Amino acid sequence: MRVEGHPPVSGFTVSSNDPPTFAGFYWSDRQQVWLRDSIAILFVDLPASEPIDEIARVLKAEVARFYADEGSPQEEMWCTLEHIDVV
Repeated sequence: MRVEGHPPVSGFTVSSNDPPTFAGFYWSDRQQVWLRDSIAILFVDLPASEPIDEIARVLKAEVARFYADEGSPQEEMWCTLEHIDVV
């Protein structure tokens, strides 16, 4: 992934999706039922000096577009940002 004017992602780690490492449930306003949700976690390595919020918005939009293109648009997709110090 590349955000214009910024260096590319230097690495990433993803949880297993077959079978999924995590599962949860969420309330679907559209379907009015609880739905089981297979959870994947993706860690992206970026230098601390990068504009993390901007990069996260671009990454989230790209992942949402991928799901839609594959015929599985998502009702919601969470993206959280965490700062990690390596000691």
